[in-house]
Amino acid sequence: MATDTSTPAVISPINTLSSAKSGLTVTTSSVPVTTSVGLQVPGTDETSQANGTSQTSTYTSSSIDTGARSSKPSGMTGDEATSVSIVGITSSAASLSSSSAIADSTSTAASAFTTGISATPHPHSSISVGGLAGAIIGAAILASILTFLITFCCMRRDIHRKEHTQAKSRRRSRRSSHTTAAGGAGEKALVSGTSWERHLPQVADDRQVHMAVKTIFDQLQAHVENFYAPIDSQIPQDVADHLSAIQTPFLQGSVTSVLATSRYQLTVMKHCLSYLVAANLTTGGEDSILPNAYTALELDETRTKDNSNQVVAQREAYSKWRILTAHLHAQSAATTEEIAQKDQRISIMVKSFSDAVHFWLRKSEESAAAREHLTQIIRQAAPAAAMIFAQPSAYAYSWAVVMSRIKNERGLVVSPALEKVADGDGHALRQAQTIVAAITEPL
Repeated sequence: MATDTSTPAVISPINTLSSAKSGLTVTTSSVPVTTSVGLQVPGTDETSQANGTSQTSTYTSSSIDTGARSSKPSGMTGDEATSVSIVGITSSAASLSSSSAIADSTSTAASAFTTGISATPHPHSSISVGGLAGAIIGAAILASILTFLITFCCMRRDIHRKEHTQAKSRRRSRRSSHTTAAGGAGEKALVSGTSWERHLPQVADDRQVHMAVKTIFDQLQAHVENFYAPIDSQIPQDVADHLSAIQTPFLQGSVTSVLATSRYQLTVMKHCLSYLVAANLTTGGEDSILPNAYTALELDETRTKDNSNQVVAQREAYSKWRILTAHLHAQSAATTEEIAQKDQRISIMVKSFSDAVHFWLRKSEESAAAREHLTQIIRQAAPAAAMIFAQPSAYAYSWAVVMSRIKNERGLVVSPALEKVADGDGHALRQAQTIVAAITEPL
């Protein structure tokens, strides 16, 4: 800093500040001082002095009494002594401002001057105030961006989860009063659109239907294998007359001719017995073992894959009718007439098959045991037939030959496939869903 003497400045009156704490006495005097200040700005070659700026400031000259008075050096003028005094005071003021003992008693002018000096950045500091402020602002912006990204990801995940849940809910609501959990885990779910549907029994899942149906036809095949054996001889006429009772539309010719020419007579017997029982496990059978209430209204849901509005509505109404009929019928005890009617129809089936294949019985004395065994199998099949009837979806038996064990050899289905052909909303499935696979044996 360079100082030049020019116009006198007005100096504040003399003030004396004493510090009882330190025993120091500060005397402030007013001295006319004229200064011309040239400040070197970091990073530029221009100064206030270069611009010819003359600044008149008011300084408070202080001398500190530490037990000895400061005296003007000889040979100095009054203005020179004042300049020296100011320089000394600057150092003294800086020292006083750094001392906590006299911080409360320092003069206002000295504190202001010291504060101005302290606020000036150190010329050798590697981090400026602007750089520090920029770093803080940058960190704040970065934190805001990270917060926004995290919030966005969380909200997006919640929205995706909500949409997935709503989609599942819509799919379930399109079904009828019930839906089942997939995978055969035995889980059951009831979906109802109205209050009364909540009281309906839960539907069976695909695994339950599979096990119930497969058990029936496995037992029928075992019955034939255990009680009958092939015979290489001509079939008597009285036997041929009884065989017509177990004729099926899937045999290429009469039962008698097929048995007479086939090397696998037991395969033909299994096929005929399975067809006889399966036909009477549905509502279309002549001797259906289902209650009369179940067969009062019949709709062939497998006849067409038409999904026009009228047909779909008809299928859906029929599905709900089946569910309600089965539920209401189960609430009332079976009458004596119904029980007798079911037993009579089972007896007709047992007699028809047993009389037809009596010629191939392993032992004639086992005739009664064979009849009793078959009666028990069909009787146990009745609840499975009622369960399938009460499902919202429509099922059908398929007798299509899938494959034969031997290439270029004819095959015959001995256990039919059970297929789901329509859903609970009355829509025919484009491709039937196989619940139980068919079993084919060479003929």
